[in-house]
Amino acid sequence: MYRQHRLLEGLNAPLDGFRKQQLNQLQIAHLLRIDPQLGQQRNHVAGYDLYSVQNSGLKMADARKDLHMHLVHAKGVNPDVVDVVSHLFLATVAPEFLVRDIPDTLHIGSPAWLVLRKTVALLEAHAPGSSRTLTYAQVLERAVLQSPTLALEPLFLAAEADPLLDWGVLNGVIAGRADDGYTLEDLRKSAEKYNHYIETTEKATAVLQTLPVTHRALAQADLKAVFPGRDLDKPVQRDTYPMPFFMADPSHELSLIDLHMMGVLKSGESVQKVAKGPFGGTTAAVGGDLADLQSGFNQLRFTKDALDRSVESGVDTFSSAITTRLKDLFSKMPHQDRQVLEREELTFYWVEGESITAEGTSISGADEQTERVKGRYGFIVQAGQGDNAKCFEFWPLRGE
Repeated sequence: MYRQHRLLEGLNAPLDGFRKQQLNQLQIAHLLRIDPQLGQQRNHVAGYDLYSVQNSGLKMADARKDLHMHLVHAKGVNPDVVDVVSHLFLATVAPEFLVRDIPDTLHIGSPAWLVLRKTVALLEAHAPGSSRTLTYAQVLERAVLQSPTLALEPLFLAAEADPLLDWGVLNGVIAGRADDGYTLEDLRKSAEKYNHYIETTEKATAVLQTLPVTHRALAQADLKAVFPGRDLDKPVQRDTYPMPFFMADPSHELSLIDLHMMGVLKSGESVQKVAKGPFGGTTAAVGGDLADLQSGFNQLRFTKDALDRSVESGVDTFSSAITTRLKDLFSKMPHQDRQVLEREELTFYWVEGESITAEGTSISGADEQTERVKGRYGFIVQAGQGDNAKCFEFWPLRGE
């Protein structure tokens, strides 16, 4: 009743003598005065399209603020009661906006937004008005992605139809239709693309949570399978490089892992290997183990070419995952920001390791520096030049 009274006050309507039914009737009448086509077009409130392409990437709260401005400036609603009026409209048109504590990380057109809309539609079908009493976390607790029984499947399909169509329009999968005359083919395309998008992003996330494979890791695993229990980092060979003018001859020791990475174990070239420097070089065995292990080298899986191909394949997979993550980040940006990136001249800056902490103190130790830059592979994109330039910061590994 409080909201109804506030609405009537804002519309300068009398309160005395009204029974509850009359108040409800008057409420509906005044809403229809503001929006004569209420309920006739999806997602629309008094001519404002909540899920227009221009709102793609917006926070739910920002879209609601835009609705308030529209109601005040275009429909003459009293600013003192615009929150009440919008609440009444949204309860009918888009109850997901009334869920409490929606996080700022949820953007219109994102998978999380689609799940929210589908879950709210199911809750409202079961108990109208129930979703507005819940927090976002409580709604997610009730989220069911698949129908638990065949009997409920039509209800689930109906609940996700509108969100899928809107997701398809917002993400450029299907064309928007002003008359809402979407077809089953539009729904099929949107559902197929959405499912592919979810599958692809989940795979990319799994890849980005795993360290890329390295030559050393592959060589170590290969050797461990053939020589279990052996210290693979133990030096087995020493290369020495003579220097002129009585300078000290530098040398360095090589382990089995080093030699395998060089490709001389599987090929049998380890016995003929000779250090090569500007003034020649010599190679000598260390500890006498290399000759004893010679018979096992044929059991190794990787040649140098095979090692290179495996690492390159891992790099390609990692690069593809980064590309997928970037596409996901771009898709969640506000529509206006995406247009800026498409229209303006772009300058890219690589974000390197931090030299100071967030508190402004210097980072001196290598270990501290390494810890600080974990997951901080990122870049800055400057769109435009001069005072009108806008900068966007991206951290693909963190999904930001």
